[in-house]
Amino acid sequence: MFSKLKKLFTTAPPTTKEATPIEDSETENDSSSTAKMLVCQGATCQCDKSETPILIPLKVDSQSKYYINDSAGSEKLIGNTMDLGQPFDIPTFFGKCTLQPMGSSFKPCMPAVTVWNDPYDNVELGNGGKILTEDSTAICSFGGTITIEHHGQSPAVITQQQFADANSDAMAILNPTVDQLQIAIIAGVVTPDEEGDQKGIAVYRITTSDQQNKYLKGTTVTFIIPENGWTKNPNSSTLKTPTPEEKATTNWVVYNPDGEKFLSLIDHGDTYSITFPDTGTYRVEAYNTIAGGSRSADYQVTIKEQELSKLTPVTKKPLLQRIRPNESITYTVALDFGDDTILQQVAWQVYKGTEQITGIITGNTKEETALFTDTGTYSVLATWRGKTLQSKISVGSNYVTAIQRDKSTMRLLNDHISCSIAPKG
Repeated sequence: MFSKLKKLFTTAPPTTKEATPIEDSETENDSSSTAKMLVCQGATCQCDKSETPILIPLKVDSQSKYYINDSAGSEKLIGNTMDLGQPFDIPTFFGKCTLQPMGSSFKPCMPAVTVWNDPYDNVELGNGGKILTEDSTAICSFGGTITIEHHGQSPAVITQQQFADANSDAMAILNPTVDQLQIAIIAGVVTPDEEGDQKGIAVYRITTSDQQNKYLKGTTVTFIIPENGWTKNPNSSTLKTPTPEEKATTNWVVYNPDGEKFLSLIDHGDTYSITFPDTGTYRVEAYNTIAGGSRSADYQVTIKEQELSKLTPVTKKPLLQRIRPNESITYTVALDFGDDTILQQVAWQVYKGTEQITGIITGNTKEETALFTDTGTYSVLATWRGKTLQSKISVGSNYVTAIQRDKSTMRLLNDHISCSIAPKG
């Protein structure tokens, strides 16, 4: 351990990257050993699928307990593999995404980080995440690879006194199981939350900021504790109003669609934002002391892809399901929710019984007109991103739509009623 400690905190002027490294070798004489720089808040990132190279800063929102102290005296949160979704600090993100063509250009970047590769595997933080290093890369759900261009630490030089203090403390706890992050904490380079989980106020209700429970994949969802969320009785005239300090002690935990805990935040505060990595139903819980206890509250949200929800025939009589030959009907499709402008390349098909008929609909936009020339019963199908909707229509010659009569009652024997075909409206 002492040899590793010497390599971790050197007093020699750094020649390339001047920041806090973690040594990733087992022996001091291993010629292949390299010092990997810890990634922190403000690290600059770049996506290989951006139309033009753009550097944007990393935003660490998955934990609030572990920091890196740089030579400027600032404390920066350590980046880790639980920084998923959109962990970036610029609203325009990486510019335009070349994997999402739109006409002659590309759609704006809306990153959705699903996984980080190549973290520092020897340490797991309290939220279940592994520490990111300058070699770590993120994979976006759209297919891009995001790299760390600079680790985010300011130039940091460990002083001789820090080195001496680290030696003294390390010698006092000589233990082969102590990892490099623990040594860094001893040296004062990485600062954990010394107080641990703080006792706070009970949480009884949480919700989302927009009161919804269904979102598109890639959407950042913000969970909040409402004003009446701190009391069991929301109609009480004496609602509990916690102090800012009490609110700050709120803990959060997120369960994946399989019911497994995959994210935990201690003393995170009364709001929490997350971009869920995949589709499914997630449960988010806010609590005071024990997850799942009597002083906690949860909320479920469903994350889904955009899909077709309606196929509508647009006619003068919306309920009419029958037309004459050589008449046309315009059909339109709509999404479950979201922006309909992304509805491109809709696949239209028309069947007469089991036989596919071509030439009735010739386009592929969200609104197309079908011209029926022959009689029969037809099925019109629209398919987009794997989901198909269907509408049926009967095509026939002149037909009776209604019968009218001259009166509604009659006498026995010599009375009569006159009936005629009502004109088509």
